[in-house]
Amino acid sequence: MVEPLELTLNCAHSHLVKEWKRLFNLAGIKMKIQKNKLTWGGFRGISTERREEIKKFYKLGGFINKVKISKKVKGWEVSKRIKY
Repeated sequence: MVEPLELTLNCAHSHLVKEWKRLFNLAGIKMKIQKNKLTWGGFRGISTERREEIKKFYKLGGFINKVKISKKVKGWEVSKRIKY
């Protein structure tokens, strides 16, 4: 069984979320805008669960080394999590 994956960049700022989506589209990576009415800007960020889009992101360079995942997953580096 294949483990489910998700690539998410969280941000509540509407302009930044839309700019991120535009930049990912220019790089050939399809991301969806996630909304959240509980945040001040009404957005959660952008994300994809499509394995091929995550692979494109990783091949493009992925995350910078030593970048940590949110407080919910203490001590896990992003670059180590997305290798599969």
